[in-house]
Amino acid sequence: MVIYLNLDISKYRKVYKAFLSLNIMKSININNMIKLYTILLLNRGNVHGYDIIKHLEHNLENNISASQVYPFLNELKRKKLIKINKEGERDKKSYSLTPTGKKFISDTLKKWDELLEIAFVNKITKCYHCSCELYNNKYKKLINKKELPFCCDHCADSYMDMVKNKKIYTCDICSFSYKTKELKDKCQNWCKNYKSCNLEIIKYATNK
Repeated sequence: MVIYLNLDISKYRKVYKAFLSLNIMKSININNMIKLYTILLLNRGNVHGYDIIKHLEHNLENNISASQVYPFLNELKRKKLIKINKEGERDKKSYSLTPTGKKFISDTLKKWDELLEIAFVNKITKCYHCSCELYNNKYKKLINKKELPFCCDHCADSYMDMVKNKKIYTCDICSFSYKTKELKDKCQNWCKNYKSCNLEIIKYATNK
């Protein structure tokens, strides 16, 4: 009986081509999703070759043959990244990472995380009220003729109340907000004159 691990590899698939172009894993030729997924499975612990194939078929939704898996496992073994264990009366083979293999995969996944951060950073914004980070946020409110991002209705309403009650002042050009009119005027004048923001001013912004 095979218990499937629902590993989320969709995020890895999105930056796979960029990853290959950097030749990060040049010494180990991980040139397809089967190999990538295999090392992710090995990273979970001791696993049999048959189970690897079944996991691949389940998660990649495709037929996987032994010839697509075992040559790669042999390559990892030759480079001393995995070791073969024999279990039971029939000496059934299973595969597990060596200390070198664990470091290799740890370094590999770290590179993936760096690429993912680069891929997603441009889609991260901050709530204009509580400053929590939002990924690919679609929730916005029109305030002072500008669409501003918020994480929820509560933050949007609270921010609108602060603006209406003059508890917060917003630069008309860059939309940074301040607790005093003096700071807001400084920011707005700088933006108008220099077409940019002043770091010494915006450090006081409530929505930086």
